[in-house]
Amino acid sequence: MKKALLIVAAGTLAFGASAAYADVSTETQDLNGDGVVTFEEFVDSHAAGIARTQAFLDRHRGIFDAADTNGDGVVDQSESQGGATGKVKAKNTKKS
Repeated sequence: MKKALLIVAAGTLAFGASAAYADVSTETQDLNGDGVVTFEEFVDSHAAGIARTQAFLDRHRGIFDAADTNGDGVVDQSESQGGATGKVKAKNTKKS
């Protein structure tokens, strides 16, 4: 019984990760103040202590790329969600 619950819980977590939404904010994640958020700033803006595993980086790359609507490698204010103006569904996320 415990095994079945664990599998269901793991499936729920996997589904939650696949429905990720981009929330890249130049207000809070532009760590060097140049007006744009790079992928490195986006990753570095997450809480210390979160392991930067390949899975973490891959998941956040999809989120960042969805927010980078013009594909120039950075998120500027026109693409930034600002944390309060809405969210953009991340593309290229896999359902597990």
